[in-house]
Amino acid sequence: MNKIFVAVFDSEAFAYEGLSILNDLHSSGDITLYATAIVAKGASRTFRARHTSGNGPIGLALDRLMGSLLSLQAAPIGATSKPSAESMAELISDLTRAGVSLDFLGEVSQALTPGKAAVLAEVQETWAIPVDARLNKIGGQVLQRQRMELFEDQLQHDAALLIGELKQRQAEMVLASAAHRATLQKEVDKIKHKLETTLAAAEAGQEQTKCEAAAKLSILGEQLKLTDERQKTIIDGHVEDVNIEYETRRVKLGQTIKLIRDAMNG
Repeated sequence: MNKIFVAVFDSEAFAYEGLSILNDLHSSGDITLYATAIVAKGASRTFRARHTSGNGPIGLALDRLMGSLLSLQAAPIGATSKPSAESMAELISDLTRAGVSLDFLGEVSQALTPGKAAVLAEVQETWAIPVDARLNKIGGQVLQRQRMELFEDQLQHDAALLIGELKQRQAEMVLASAAHRATLQKEVDKIKHKLETTLAAAEAGQEQTKCEAAAKLSILGEQLKLTDERQKTIIDGHVEDVNIEYETRRVKLGQTIKLIRDAMNG
């Protein structure tokens, strides 16, 4: 199961010890680490990234989660001072692309109080108990969520709404007077522009998804070379999970692309 994983500790030293435990579990084949980061929150609510691994497409989910955490430092969820509508929209967009929800970010932000540090990871695991137990021994508070296809689902939703609006405006134009057609045409053009933007996002998402899956399969391939027969069975399951996730996301994005192209050409 592919998860965004956060373990919060009382100090950076414990966070690095927690990262070492995760790396050991990766080396033994019990879990697969795709990307990791250590972040710390200072006494003055400053937020620092102390360590990151996993570059390119494989590290984007954690990059977006860290960016979302950073944007909350001036006004954490539940505080009297709240983020602006624009900054909140950007925050939600980043979380959607990372595949986690706003409530999860709120949990992490509340746990990461001044003076604490956290290990962030994108991880594939068969069972969580061994990981949680080892991190709990050194005071780790573990928070995790399964990565979801939030980005793909949002694009499908946006495309369906825009296509519905487009069809309605086009039907109105048939019955409208000449004076009103020009106004309706401007609205149609705006909707088509939004559809083109959504189409571009879906096409970029397809390429991103392909590259991310390839990078994960490469890591799993390296793991297979170093583990025993028992662990190979676990890693083979992780390979299957990556392929299923990739196919699910690819199909959703492909459906969105087809819907928009059909509507634009119809």
